[in-house]
Amino acid sequence: MSETRARLRVPATVVRVVLLLVLALVVAPAVVADGDALAVPAVALVLLAGIAVAIVGLVYWLVTVGVPAQWVARRLHATPDRVVIAGACVLGATAIAGLGWFRLELRHRRTPLSQLDLRAAATAARLGGEHHLMETLNTVGIRSMLVLGALLVVAAIATRAFRSAALLAATVAVGGGLVELLKSSPLGPLPGLGLVPTTSTSWPSGHAALQCSLAFGVVLWWWAAGLPRTSVVAAVVLPAAVLVGYSRAFLGIHLLSDVLAGWLVAIVAAAIVVGADRLLASRRSFPTPPVRWRVLAAGIAALLLAAVTVGVDRHIHDRAPREFSDITSGAHTYRGVPVEPNRLPSADPAAVLAPLPRSSVTLLGRRALPVGLVVVARGDLGAVMRQGGWTPAPVLSPDRLPRDLWSGFASWTGLVGRVGANEPIEPTFFDARVPDDVVRRRGADAELWQLPVVTPGGCSVWAVTTAREQRTVVTWRSLFPRRRIAPTIDRERDALAGALAATGTMHDLGRFDFSAPTRGTGARGAFITDGKVALLGQPGC
Repeated sequence: MSETRARLRVPATVVRVVLLLVLALVVAPAVVADGDALAVPAVALVLLAGIAVAIVGLVYWLVTVGVPAQWVARRLHATPDRVVIAGACVLGATAIAGLGWFRLELRHRRTPLSQLDLRAAATAARLGGEHHLMETLNTVGIRSMLVLGALLVVAAIATRAFRSAALLAATVAVGGGLVELLKSSPLGPLPGLGLVPTTSTSWPSGHAALQCSLAFGVVLWWWAAGLPRTSVVAAVVLPAAVLVGYSRAFLGIHLLSDVLAGWLVAIVAAAIVVGADRLLASRRSFPTPPVRWRVLAAGIAALLLAAVTVGVDRHIHDRAPREFSDITSGAHTYRGVPVEPNRLPSADPAAVLAPLPRSSVTLLGRRALPVGLVVVARGDLGAVMRQGGWTPAPVLSPDRLPRDLWSGFASWTGLVGRVGANEPIEPTFFDARVPDDVVRRRGADAELWQLPVVTPGGCSVWAVTTAREQRTVVTWRSLFPRRRIAPTIDRERDALAGALAATGTMHDLGRFDFSAPTRGTGARGAFITDGKVALLGQPGC
């Protein structure tokens, strides 16, 4: 029997190594790239959590059971316990370094992490369809966290699974203790173009840290009881905890960096508990393991009792009111606090263009498209463009994901007559602001931002990016079909400026130097530009 297992270990190792490489080098980068381009952080974070569980499980099997385990044991004189301790130390040290970097980044204004916080909050404001789900997850997560943890500890003690009870309780306790140690004075406001919040939150998110610590504790609870398929349990509870933690950022209760830091705290807590458990295991023997089916039955009973308790609690008490309201780009508000538009000293082109960023960016800050037009107008620029034949274009959101995925593949394979005919526009940001309008006409699209900047005459300033759809591509770095633009974006700039001037409501004031001439590549493909911007204005502005 042992010889048969040894022979099977070689092909099993090969399969797992291939799967590990595919997950680490293809799938994970593709999820990051797609989440960046499509601005669906909830989907990306949940998928990345599941991928992380799979990678850790594969590495653990390879260094403790597979063919590499023999080399590790022979050359490094490492037992499985020592391998686990070393892995816990590496993960814990990495998480601590991440916490230190987060704190340093957030002490300064306009850092990449601060801008990511603003873009993530603006994304939440755009995804109104997911609001009810996120409120439910937030409410249930808060109320069920301690209830489920306490019931699982009681269930473990009742079935004499004392090690399971200790690991779960210790993970949550260490996570909570670390949060209290790290809590500090509120961070300064995060500046954006017209976004200056008057409220700030504590760092890190205690709820995110405790929820993720509970998820790690449940995995350790299951593993210490000797129950099978621990990796399957981890693949369920950890992505669920990530989604519940993200709901805190989605609702504006915390910044996304607060939530990310909370997850790092949970990783540190789990690493400490696992390392301590393995050290104790190498020096003393644990009591006889409990009967598995009794522990499993007690755990299921605890889960059902927790669900009933939370359900009754929600039925008796009204849902708690939200602590903050969403960012609303069009109304220029941040967490319910109105922001007065910046009034320019004059309406001269130099004064209008000076404070504006030069390009739009993706969720993770990659350049998307240079700004091609700046329009000074009193009315709704989107309404003017719709009168000129432009139609609203869909923007991708999680509830549209399957339909838009099919539409993208249909365009890529040529099943539709026109490239991008039904595909959504990949949402981008202009200084952390979501577009107020996205429109399409005859194979070209445009994103419009009404900025919190007004001229002395009270006219609003709009920034516009425009390009023509050329083809749909699928690459190994981005598994979601993505539209590629024609590189001649200046031609689309001039065509749109001419179309707006032809309406008779605006004057084309000419082309002005805005950035350096560029032959570059953005999130939507390569482009060539002369670095000029078209400036249009309504009479009287």
